[in-house]
This record gives sequence, structure tokens and C-alpha cells, in this order.
Amino acid sequence: MRILVPVAASLDGVVLGGDRRSVEAVLADRRLAGLLPLVSGRCLDLPDPRLTVLKATPAKFRAVAIDVTDLCKEPGGDDTNS
Repeated sequence: MRILVPVAASLDGVVLGGDRRSVEAVLADRRLAGLLPLVSGRCLDLPDPRLTVLKATPAKFRAVAIDVTDLCKEPGGDDTNS
């Protein structure tokens, strides 16, 4: 809290990670209420908070999910090229 709360106004967002129950317990603290609007919609799976795992997290929260759709496929048709 002493690190995040003073700089909350300068943050673009907050990415959560770790055990969901623990994250929910931390966010229930009223002193963090100013950070709640900044929380992104996802929670990173961080099974082990060791330094190497934490150093790899920026790549995870900067990653973009992409859904690939086959635009050439006819709606309701099959995948054969006949």
C-alpha cells in the first residue's frame, strides 16, 4: 500500500496476479479503493512468486490475445474445397 497508493494518480492500470482468494482479500482493504477503477479485467496466473517468475510477468500483461477467424469459410458451409 505504501508503494501503490501514493502513485495511483499516475498509473494507467493495475494488473493483478496470483491466488484469486488472496487477491480478493487484498483488494477488500478500503485503503486500496482508489486503485480499483484501474484494475484490468484479467488476473495473471502466478503460481510461484519467485524473482524469476515476477521478472517474466511484464511479458504476460503486455501480451495481446488474438482470436483467428477463417474469413474464407462460407457461413454454414463445410471446410472442403470443392
